[in-house]
Amino acid sequence: MRKFQETQERHPSAVLAVNLGAGFTVTLMEPRIVDFDSGLDVATIAFDDLDHQPSLHDKAYFHAITWPIPRVQPGNLVAMVGVPGERRRVTPDGGSFGPVGAGFVVSSASDQTVVLSDESGTMVMVGPGGAVARTVRLGGFSGARVFLVHPSGPQIVGVLRAGSGEMGEGAGNTVLLTPTYFLNADGTFDRHVIP
Repeated sequence: MRKFQETQERHPSAVLAVNLGAGFTVTLMEPRIVDFDSGLDVATIAFDDLDHQPSLHDKAYFHAITWPIPRVQPGNLVAMVGVPGERRRVTPDGGSFGPVGAGFVVSSASDQTVVLSDESGTMVMVGPGGAVARTVRLGGFSGARVFLVHPSGPQIVGVLRAGSGEMGEGAGNTVLLTPTYFLNADGTFDRHVIP
């Protein structure tokens, strides 16, 4: 959020673009921030118009299944989907991007950081259409949501904060998350539990 605000200060016409499906992107000129914590580098943004035209998009966000959001433990299986910068394409008329997903087993977890590391060397990166990618640079993944894999459905448990530079075969594959257990159902942060 800080980077967007800094960019908008330098370039007042900058907008926050949210892709809601093939050929349907909405721009937010002045995003309404519900809550923001600069120490965690996490923001929640109100998207009031998302449900006003449901026939025009196929976007569905993962709602938290239980409140409060659980804290992950070492050994939990989590999945991450992000949009690496190297898979973004920009033309004078628009742009496109290709998401990439990866699964991890939680290596360690504290109140401030969750560490995901491919300790067994078996991680597989999956891109659009199920194509397997050997390595993907992490640039552009910051802020990617990470979900606990659970039989009742995916549960958001963190957002990507930093990583080892690349993910994939032989790349080291260490990712640091900011946990999201402090999120309230209304998008505000429970500051009593933030360390």
